[in-house]
Amino acid sequence: MRLHHRHIGQILDSGRDRRSQAVYLISPLYQPGSLHLQQRASAGVSLKRSLQVLDQVLAGLQAAAASGIIHPDIKPQNIVLDGPANIRIIDWGMSQLHQAGKSVSTVSPAAPSGSPAPSSSASPAPHPARCPTCTASAPWPTGC
Repeated sequence: MRLHHRHIGQILDSGRDRRSQAVYLISPLYQPGSLHLQQRASAGVSLKRSLQVLDQVLAGLQAAAASGIIHPDIKPQNIVLDGPANIRIIDWGMSQLHQAGKSVSTVSPAAPSGSPAPSSSASPAPHPARCPTCTASAPWPTGC
């Protein structure tokens, strides 16, 4: 499965290290960097800019959820700026694909290009599936 959305970071390729067998993903270098680095470098962020970033993050998460993919690790380090006004969500390596009541890891070294592809190994459901207030229409609730 590939996700193509302006607020989702692209995965160019993937593979497995021959020695350690660790899976790796290759993505573009987005500049000026992560939201985390921007927060540390500035004295503050305006409410208007904060709402713009939030709107873009939610749009990216909504597009992923519509494809059955949930990103369980949304944090400033996993949100990068792609130019002065656009953000992208990265680090989909831990994401989960939900199909027919099953959860599978989305990291697959045999599926280069695009965004995360499902592997055949089963993995536990991410936090939203365990949260009693979660629904299919809102896989990233607050307060869980």
